[in-house]
Amino acid sequence: MRYRVLSLDQAIEFADSWVRAPAELNPTDVDAKAQLSGSGPDFNSAGFSTLVDDWNSLITRFEDESDSDARGRVTVHPSPGRDPVVLSSMDQLEGWLAVELYEWMKDFDEGVLDHPGFWRYLSLRFGWSLISWRESKAIANATKEGSKNPFAYRTYVNALNSYETVLTRMFIRGRLAAGAEGNDSIAWAALSATDLWRSHIVRVKTGYSAVLTQAVVESQVEEPMVTDPLREFAKRLNRLSSNVLLLEYELEGARTVVEELRAGMEGWVKSEK
Repeated sequence: MRYRVLSLDQAIEFADSWVRAPAELNPTDVDAKAQLSGSGPDFNSAGFSTLVDDWNSLITRFEDESDSDARGRVTVHPSPGRDPVVLSSMDQLEGWLAVELYEWMKDFDEGVLDHPGFWRYLSLRFGWSLISWRESKAIANATKEGSKNPFAYRTYVNALNSYETVLTRMFIRGRLAAGAEGNDSIAWAALSATDLWRSHIVRVKTGYSAVLTQAVVESQVEEPMVTDPLREFAKRLNRLSSNVLLLEYELEGARTVVEELRAGMEGWVKSEK
């Protein structure tokens, strides 16, 4: 497949420009700077643009201020035969979109998916509206006087850390959900799971196993842990993963591991109802 890529400097240049002067935002400018890579049929940019347009429509519905009772919620419809789903947090919506992203890109060659420049191109050419919505705090912070980290938004487009860059972390989340045993809904099941997915699944060894991810998310949905206990649990799980080959576990075995780890944390305040 032939596809376009952006260098790190080019991606930062576009992001910096758009953060400081939103009126200059014109994603089509990215095409003029991008370089071609690969061979064969061209990347289906029109199809990807349609996918992103659908995402932006969902976000618009989610943020609809005309109905104060409905704002911050959106109903989506999984495959036929499954009940409608109400997404009521930004993270849940990201999880839903993650599954759609993975399904759209799952047959791409690994060489394409492993190219940071490709993800930079997608982020700036098509994904900026999603990224600026999802990471709006970092972007707002960039122009605040005295901001301690005014360039934090760069990590969401530079494709240097797959667990931070929005589109790469979504793709990984979607792939893990697709590998769960008949239950891709783990991608959006937890109401508020940004720290869970980004820091404790995608970033560490848990993210290598779909069934282990499923067991962790199911446990968090059933009995939510707040930040400090969740971090301690994830630390213990990651430590165990260094000594035990958890990747080979089937779902029931993974569930047992998670239950035993949680049972060993009786000294912690485990949940917030």
